[in-house]
Amino acid sequence: MKIIETTLLVMLLLLLLPHASCKAPVNSDLPDAEVKGLDGAGVRLSDFSGKPLIVNFWATWCGPCRFEIPMLNELQKKYGASDLVIIGISTDEEGAEVVKPFMREVPIRYSVYLATPGIEEKFGGIWGLPTTFFFDKSGKQIGKAFGLQPRAFFEEKIQEMIR
Repeated sequence: MKIIETTLLVMLLLLLLPHASCKAPVNSDLPDAEVKGLDGAGVRLSDFSGKPLIVNFWATWCGPCRFEIPMLNELQKKYGASDLVIIGISTDEEGAEVVKPFMREVPIRYSVYLATPGIEEKFGGIWGLPTTFFFDKSGKQIGKAFGLQPRAFFEEKIQEMIR
């Protein structure tokens, strides 16, 4: 009986997580931090200034992240002409060694970078995956989401960002 109660509690918490995450506080501005490309070259997040930006923290082992990737691909294609930029920051400790083969299996059509030491703290900490941040053209954070979110949530944030 204890196993059933524990399973039901976990399922309830998983169902409530997306609703709690939509109300997550907004920090402030896009941190001027560096991430690494899959080739090892550094890129500053400030290089994306002047464009609406979605920053998605994810990992190859994360089931919800894997489910979210096709939707992010579609959104990048749909809104790319509006200068929307989506970047994925992999938190995999093994780095490009696991990300590159993963991307052959699960194509990612937006830019992918590797987390650098301290990057998560610059975003106020990453407590679960996926975690997504939304920034308008001025670099102001307009939203933050923990966990898998519905496409409608992303569409609403993108509309707010590209105005």
